[in-house]
Amino acid sequence: MRVPEPLRRLHTSIWREIYLSADILDDLQDGDLDLEPHRLLAPLTSMRGLARVMDLARTAPQPSAVLTILARTIEELVQAQATDLAPESAHARQLVVSLESRTGATLGGMLEMLAGFSPGDTTWSGHYCRWGRQLGAALQWRSDLDAATEAGPGSNRWRLLMRTLEGLGLEQPAPDGMVLATVRLRLVQLRDSLMGSLTATQPAEVVSAFEEALQVALDLRLAERRLECRS
Repeated sequence: MRVPEPLRRLHTSIWREIYLSADILDDLQDGDLDLEPHRLLAPLTSMRGLARVMDLARTAPQPSAVLTILARTIEELVQAQATDLAPESAHARQLVVSLESRTGATLGGMLEMLAGFSPGDTTWSGHYCRWGRQLGAALQWRSDLDAATEAGPGSNRWRLLMRTLEGLGLEQPAPDGMVLATVRLRLVQLRDSLMGSLTATQPAEVVSAFEEALQVALDLRLAERRLECRS
């Protein structure tokens, strides 16, 4: 994308601020963090990030389009988080959608918005959004698997992951090997979908960045080691 470098850096830093704030709030809500005073600043940090994004949108060729993307992204994140906080009321397929929508919506919205700042690349905004969603979903699967294996089989995290995997067709109770195989298969599907939709017109650095991030998602060695130690 032909986006000026200073604008690209600002855009990236703002979204990083929003993502980290949302991540801290998620950990607080899930009981993964103590209620330390400085952690409670996360909502204020997130609001500051949103305000900066809205201000940045004024520099886009079509500000309303950029703000529409932002609003849609936030709405999807809120819906996914609501499902994550009350998983007992959701069926397995909804849990899959919630898991893949959290980081997927964030990365998809970030890339789609960035494309909106480059008049010459507006036709690619949908592609960037789709690629970000697939990449974000892959990274979220890896993150949730790591968290579940660390927490152990008696934890809420493990039970939630097992219910979510039912949405991918895994029958319960499932042996550890099938859990890993099911997650790995989903990661391969997301990787193949993303890489298969790239074209020869994409800059080499874009393809390289996607490949590197997908490789991180596909590395399940940490979860495998935890499961081996447990058995």
